[in-house]
Amino acid sequence: MPEAMNTVHCDKILVVDDATANLQFLTNLLTEHGYTVYPASDGELALEFVRSMLPDLILLDIRMPGMDGYEVCRRLKAEERTRAIPIIFISILEDECDKVKGFRAGAVDYITKPFQPEEVLARVHIHLHLRDLTEHLEHTVAARTAELHAANAQLQIELAERIRAEEALKRERALIANIMETSPIGITTVDSYGQITFANTQAVNILGLTKDKITQRTYNAPDWRITDFEGNLFPDEHLPFQQVMTTRHSIYDVQHTIEWPDGRRVLLSINGAPILNESGQVESVVFALHDITERKRAEEEQKYLTAQIREQAQELQQILATVPEGVLLLDTQGRIIQANPVAEKDLDVLAGAKVGDVLTHLGDRSLAELLTSPPIKGLWHEVKANQRTFEVIARPMSNGYGMERWVFVINDVTQEREIQMQFQQQERLAAVGQLAAGIAHDFNNIMAVIVLYAQMAAKAPNLPVKTRERLEIVLQQAQCATNLIQQILDFSRRAVLEPRPMHLIPFLKELVKLLERTVPENIKIQLRYEADEYIVNADPTRLQQVIMNLAVNARDAMSEGGELRIALSRTTKADKIRCATCASIIGEGWVRIAVTDTGSGISPHVLPHIFEPFFTTKEVGKGTGLGLAQVYGIVKKHAGHIEVATQVGVGTTFTIYLPALLVQQPAAPTLETQAFVLGHGETILVVEDNATLRQVLTDSMTLLNYRVLVAANGREALDILELHTNNPTALSEQGISLVLSDMVMPEMGGQALFYAMQQRGLMIPVVMLSGHPMEDELQSLQAQGLAGWLFKPPDMAQLSQLLAQVLREV
Repeated sequence: MPEAMNTVHCDKILVVDDATANLQFLTNLLTEHGYTVYPASDGELALEFVRSMLPDLILLDIRMPGMDGYEVCRRLKAEERTRAIPIIFISILEDECDKVKGFRAGAVDYITKPFQPEEVLARVHIHLHLRDLTEHLEHTVAARTAELHAANAQLQIELAERIRAEEALKRERALIANIMETSPIGITTVDSYGQITFANTQAVNILGLTKDKITQRTYNAPDWRITDFEGNLFPDEHLPFQQVMTTRHSIYDVQHTIEWPDGRRVLLSINGAPILNESGQVESVVFALHDITERKRAEEEQKYLTAQIREQAQELQQILATVPEGVLLLDTQGRIIQANPVAEKDLDVLAGAKVGDVLTHLGDRSLAELLTSPPIKGLWHEVKANQRTFEVIARPMSNGYGMERWVFVINDVTQEREIQMQFQQQERLAAVGQLAAGIAHDFNNIMAVIVLYAQMAAKAPNLPVKTRERLEIVLQQAQCATNLIQQILDFSRRAVLEPRPMHLIPFLKELVKLLERTVPENIKIQLRYEADEYIVNADPTRLQQVIMNLAVNARDAMSEGGELRIALSRTTKADKIRCATCASIIGEGWVRIAVTDTGSGISPHVLPHIFEPFFTTKEVGKGTGLGLAQVYGIVKKHAGHIEVATQVGVGTTFTIYLPALLVQQPAAPTLETQAFVLGHGETILVVEDNATLRQVLTDSMTLLNYRVLVAANGREALDILELHTNNPTALSEQGISLVLSDMVMPEMGGQALFYAMQQRGLMIPVVMLSGHPMEDELQSLQAQGLAGWLFKPPDMAQLSQLLAQVLREV
């Protein structure tokens, strides 16, 4: 802050503003800096105050109810008494016409809201200083004019007295005296001994002494305390008198300071010339003194302000260089005047332009279009170029001379849009998955009835061949429907996995052998892998389904033949891969399975939808649209990620990333048989709320040589079990050997039944049937003693094997 702004002032300032907060802010700010402040909340109060007391300056708000600032200003300027008071408008002047209107009304300046304290103080200080300088100049002119009139009058008297004898001499002397006395330059003469012999009025003012005291001093008297502008002692040989005496030539602009008796330092600029006698010797020296104290102070203030402006400009350049958005400035012709580093890169992509070029467009939008408001509500234009998306906004900027420039801000939102699309896709997939899981329970109950009755019917003796064939078709179609539900559950990540550590190399080798027997001969299959351990914790059946689905899609994409390549590798620290469905970054510690075909590729408008269930580009009857949805669900269920790379006409690569396990011995696979295992007349309590399914389970258990008791829910089952506990022979000769229960039932489900049996000490084995994926619940029950579980619809052979196994272990 300049020194003058820190000094104590006695100036009176009238602040007029209808906004209490602004009025209080300005009053506090100016009072703290030594000004006497008088607040007024409207124009009428302001005029009333001015009638009683004249302020030195007025800060006047433009927008006020009743009488606005323009009218107050015009009234003050219309009166002689108040015309000279400087008025500074304070308002939000958004239009140049408002500013012009304010200046025409008589304002000297304006300050824009919101206020910047430094700006307010600087402008107030400047205009008060200008007012003081103006008054000082008027007083000086008046004084000089009076002195001139007095001198002229005296000259007329002298001329009248000596008109005859010394008319010419008196005119010459009067002229010289007039020049000396009225000169704005201080003039002194010094004799050859250094004694000051003359000083005009301006010299008296500059030197700070009366004329008689000045002529009693030498030019270098110690009382002057002569120094340079930095306060250092000024060498005698550099003093103006010594230079003239030594060189006998005129000197110009020798600068040093002197001290007044009151201690004030005065900065002088001195010109000097020798006065020679008839013999050519220096008789005296005449000096012209200029008081440059105020000029130097103004120069220092200017330097300070210039330094501030330069510093602010540098800060602005640094800000522009570091902001993550592109910022550029255009002139009225569309020429690029300035661009920050980000904008330079964006310009190369959007227009192939650089600073100095005339900009005609950005991406797919013309410059004229970008200078208007966006076509829809909002502030930003959307611009596309080279498969990238940008947001662009333009704002006009006036340079104060009526020349309008344009500031552009460019934001590359390509990645944001991709993440947004992926997030939206995730939400869509999650919604469909939730819906699919919701219908699985009821659908599986229905399919359980169909499958079990069809299997029982197929076991009937003396069944006609045609009927048996029809039952086989029913079972096949029921299996297709069951597989369809399994695909939906896989997609929704509601299917229950049976993960185990498995080595992928032998797994993929066996899978390739299977594929070689199923894909057309014109498709060549390759398996590539580097020497390494590829062990993951996965469900082999579900992982096989993933590879098979991708292989089937690859086969369909290569109708004319091609190559199907399966590659196995591990990620490294250098990998920074983005998942296609969740945008997660994949680095080190993953096993990578890449399935590549050389087929038709996936078009850009289809690619965002490939993992959506029931979305397919195949003909009706050629696909359900659940293949890739199932791949997506299984991979996510394994805590994995998936990436897609495709090019139309070249081919597609699906890459699966699974968390790698530390090296350990994978479990050996087990083979399942499909033979029926009959019971030995044991009693089984069937708990199922669906009456039809309850009946078919009863019939199935009977066919498998079991005695059957039934309950519609867990509460009925508990009643039967308690009755059995109190009187076992009342129900059967052997008692209840096993409980076969549904998981989800009204009143009391299978899980609550299991816990209630444990609390009552009923240690009868329990097998759960679930038509709804409840992996966490089933695993928790197994940890607490659940004997086993199957998904609906249960295969009769599998059910018979499980029941037999549980009963053997009792």
